[in-house]
Amino acid sequence: MASGDEPAPQALDLDMAKKFVVKWIPADWNEWKIFEIFYHFGLVNNVHLASFNSKYQKSQTAFVEMLELIGARKVRQALIGDTFIVDGVRLLVESVEENDEIGRKVQKQCINEKRDFIHQLMPTNGSQRKLYRITHGDLPIGKEVAVNIVETPEDYKEIPGRLTVFMRPKEVDERYARMQKEMNRYVRSRPSDQKMPEIGNHVILTFNNVAYRARITGKQDENAIQAYLVDFGKMVVAEESWTIHSAAYHESLNFHLPQMVVQCEFADVIFQEKNVRRVRTIICSFMSNSKVVFMVSLKRYSGVTNFIQMRVGIEHESQDFVSALIDRKLCTRVDEEDHIVYDQKTLHDLQKCSTVIAMGFPSYLKPFKTIHQKDDVILYD
Repeated sequence: MASGDEPAPQALDLDMAKKFVVKWIPADWNEWKIFEIFYHFGLVNNVHLASFNSKYQKSQTAFVEMLELIGARKVRQALIGDTFIVDGVRLLVESVEENDEIGRKVQKQCINEKRDFIHQLMPTNGSQRKLYRITHGDLPIGKEVAVNIVETPEDYKEIPGRLTVFMRPKEVDERYARMQKEMNRYVRSRPSDQKMPEIGNHVILTFNNVAYRARITGKQDENAIQAYLVDFGKMVVAEESWTIHSAAYHESLNFHLPQMVVQCEFADVIFQEKNVRRVRTIICSFMSNSKVVFMVSLKRYSGVTNFIQMRVGIEHESQDFVSALIDRKLCTRVDEEDHIVYDQKTLHDLQKCSTVIAMGFPSYLKPFKTIHQKDDVILYD
């Protein structure tokens, strides 16, 4: 306790600044519709609709969490009087913040970004530029698409018992075609960077006079870098690079588009570690056959991972890939479950509330059955 019996100042929890309550949602809208709206501002970590009774309620309420703080800032910048209009519908968007201090800090950050926006329109001295991190890609919602399975980045760390596959949609929208033209023009109009980029930086590389966006994964030697082409899913080595910056000038050239390569896992199945390698071998054998077509549909998402269903087709026949694996006992189907971890503070806050909805938690949470406590974290079944 601080002097004068005043509570000690609490550390700012900027994770709370990524969360929003969305009200006045039409009764016929679902979670995917809300996701599509907020995805325009950045990666969306989670969307949950509160329980809804059409007999007594005319509109719905949703809880939305952005994955990155920059996405939450863009949401706030788009608001006019805490609302914005989508498809002729006015939505009320309120921040879920623990205290006013967080709100003031986030609001100040948004104001500063707006003030500096005009200064970012044209390139500035390289030492003053901020690096830009290209966001992960996602598969389209509610649509089955043809994909190519591509290389896994060398720096990706496998999770035991999980099978992660990187894919690239065969069809791309016109924004990427425009980006390609702008990148080709950009690298021809200026020299490459003199300084070698750091691991993790996003840059533009050239091969045979064609420009590609890439993420630096390592250094070959003092003159060459290793990189992953984020739109084509291929590991490469290069010597020259052009750094992608956060300036609005680069954004206007479409350099900031989400990467085309999508990180995927198969929905509702688990793998034994011994079978992961066997399944990868099967996938590689399909990849080497030019007649094989992969058709995938998005079932749900979690962070940067797209959980999918996949059909493998050869000529006029196709088969569900996971069903074939289950028949061969290479994986096991599991029911979709939600595993939630609460810290001590959240537990006490929940105990004070009459409903979990009052705390902004999803309505489908079941009553707690058992409690497992380890250190300061409490896990619920």
